[in-house]
Amino acid sequence: MARKRKDGSRAPGVRSQRGWLQVTFTERTIVDGKTVCKTRWRSTKLPDTPENLPEAIRIRDAYKRQAGIRTILDPESLMPTFIDSFLEKKKREVRESTMGPYKHKCQRISDFFAKVKVKEIDTNLVERFLDSLYTENNYSKKYIKDIRALFKAVMDEAVRYGLVADNPVIGARPDKRIEAAHARYKDKSEGFFDVNEIQKFFKVTEDHPLSDLFQVAFYLALRREEVLGIRWRDVDLQKGIVHIYHTVTKGENGPLYLDLPKTKASNRRLKMQDNVLSIFKRRYEQEQKYRKLLGNGYVHPESDYVFHHEDGSFYYPDYPSQAFQKIIKKNPDLPQKVTFHCLRRSCISILAKAGYDVKAVQTFVGHEDPETTTKYYVYVKEDKEISEISAGIEKIVNENENKGKNEDENKDENERKEE
Repeated sequence: MARKRKDGSRAPGVRSQRGWLQVTFTERTIVDGKTVCKTRWRSTKLPDTPENLPEAIRIRDAYKRQAGIRTILDPESLMPTFIDSFLEKKKREVRESTMGPYKHKCQRISDFFAKVKVKEIDTNLVERFLDSLYTENNYSKKYIKDIRALFKAVMDEAVRYGLVADNPVIGARPDKRIEAAHARYKDKSEGFFDVNEIQKFFKVTEDHPLSDLFQVAFYLALRREEVLGIRWRDVDLQKGIVHIYHTVTKGENGPLYLDLPKTKASNRRLKMQDNVLSIFKRRYEQEQKYRKLLGNGYVHPESDYVFHHEDGSFYYPDYPSQAFQKIIKKNPDLPQKVTFHCLRRSCISILAKAGYDVKAVQTFVGHEDPETTTKYYVYVKEDKEISEISAGIEKIVNENENKGKNEDENKDENERKEE
């Protein structure tokens, strides 16, 4: 028999019960939004001997790790309470910048099911919820699809915890009539600049404080967070190389922080075009001048970021997007449904139209999934084919009309000769 301690236990969290070793650990139960801790004893199925004591301690540690991660929920939990625990767990699994959109989508679910228990949710309730997203919120089909996908993940978790037997979201679909009534036609070409439009955009922004940032984002096909995350240590002005492996974004509560790129493929090394290299060289000289001119008034002397205000203060991540939209609104002859991200998309579209290799473009822009790049080529091909077909039908009709006219003229000519 294992040697007893003063409190009667064999080791911390290990005791003997009728000749067998038991271990204890703490489970957390969420009831009405409050965490209740309960001590649980579990049998190790090991006889109470000194040789088995290390194995019992290992089993207890395993239970503790499991209990620390897993939250045991009350069977009567309301949906908002369960969603709170779902989001708390998600913090461990996703980037901080992703949590904002997650919370916004989950809030829509919590609002609709505010007084509904998790176990009471069925397919009919889910379908009513999906319909309400159209009729009451007027969300787009894509956004509703995203909410549905997140709702499915929430209910998958409920199945795993045994709160429901099956996932009611899997078979739920919005009413087709409601979906059709709220359908929005989206012209694929509205999300891009063509070559002439991007040249015009650069012309109207040549004196704008963000002109350099706009051009770098377009010519290198960078996401907003990527262009903001470029630091001088990432730039080789001698070789004309820039490394993209850091991003600057806003966290869940708003502050700036340094994050990794969106995907593994986003971590890339790019050769700068001559005009882009000139931009970096000019900005480097300007920054040295402002640092010397402002002295102690330079806000972040330790900062290494390339793009910031003249006094060294950081650009807030939303600032380039908001400035971009103001420029678009002031210039109605530019496409009006473009966003800052469309600088990146326009670069890809123009490369696709020029016929560049799809794999090379995928590597250049940092797409992890080749289908993401391919869809631009599919759009360009479809657009070209539709234009050719549209011109072709006109050509066929015109040729047939001209053929008829020629036949009539020949017939009249023959009749005159016979006379």
